[in-house]
Amino acid sequence: MSTEHEVNLNPFMYSYNILKDNIKNQPIDYLQLHEIQMKIGKLGEAFVYEIECEKLKGTKFELEIDNKKALDPKNGYDILSFTIEGEPIHIEVKATTGTEETFYLSKNEFRTAEEMKKKGKVYVIYFVRDIMSDNPNLNIIKDITNNEEYSFEEMNWKVSKIL
Repeated sequence: MSTEHEVNLNPFMYSYNILKDNIKNQPIDYLQLHEIQMKIGKLGEAFVYEIECEKLKGTKFELEIDNKKALDPKNGYDILSFTIEGEPIHIEVKATTGTEETFYLSKNEFRTAEEMKKKGKVYVIYFVRDIMSDNPNLNIIKDITNNEEYSFEEMNWKVSKIL
């Protein structure tokens, strides 16, 4: 006969394979996935904004950092910041909860980077990995349009019906 204490020590548990099969067999909720990705993106932007505020603390440029750029994806970047000397920096933030060295860049973001380079403006990517940890990893990528450390793979196609 089992006692109440024994029942608490042996709760009903699923095996690894049963849990994995349950997850695999569930349909993906793409709306929920997109919402989570948006929250991770906003978290990355907040992290970078705070870093930029700290970097410019006590300078006249601290109050000029503009994180509202992220509200309009047509900008091609998320934050307008500055160097200590006051040179504008156009920052595109990429964030992930993982530690992988991969992120996605839209055609508009890449085109914006190219246009800014032609105009002599500074466009950088702040890639934040492990954003949910107590110690996120920040990698600042300069000139993504001509950076031998990264490769590009086309991922999407726009498909339109011919009228």
